[in-house]
Amino acid sequence: MEQIGAQIDPFLDEVLTRMRRLIAADLPFLPDERQRRVDSLERLLIDPEVSQSERLRKLMEALMVELEYGQTIEVTRQTIDIAGEATLVNLFRLGRLALFYQHLDGGDCGFYNIAEGTWQPLPRRYQGAILAAMEMGAKQRPVDILTLPIGRIEIEK
Repeated sequence: MEQIGAQIDPFLDEVLTRMRRLIAADLPFLPDERQRRVDSLERLLIDPEVSQSERLRKLMEALMVELEYGQTIEVTRQTIDIAGEATLVNLFRLGRLALFYQHLDGGDCGFYNIAEGTWQPLPRRYQGAILAAMEMGAKQRPVDILTLPIGRIEIEK
């Protein structure tokens, strides 16, 4: 038990470091919420008043929240930087796979290009599919099959 106890703290630090890297390399959704979670965990892990079991439990809870992001969809309203201009848009998150935006007037739409780290516009032909996806995500429309431009997967070297 003493050996396990001695290995828990370095393990927790390593897991938190990996979580921080994952969030930094992931799609930019819920940035404030996710950063607050990491900051809270960081404070918790150095607090001598908190037991190892509580630190492990809280870290596992945070990992479960991050895991759940990959299995859910979400529609939010957020201000993003499109071509150097702060723009309020509706965002549609498709798990951890893709992040799409659409202007509030239902006009232009686009996606987050994770390889380049920028928001890029999509051709107008995707407006209907993006709007339908957002309505499904907001539970305003029955779920249906859509064709969305997911793109190709980048392989890290």
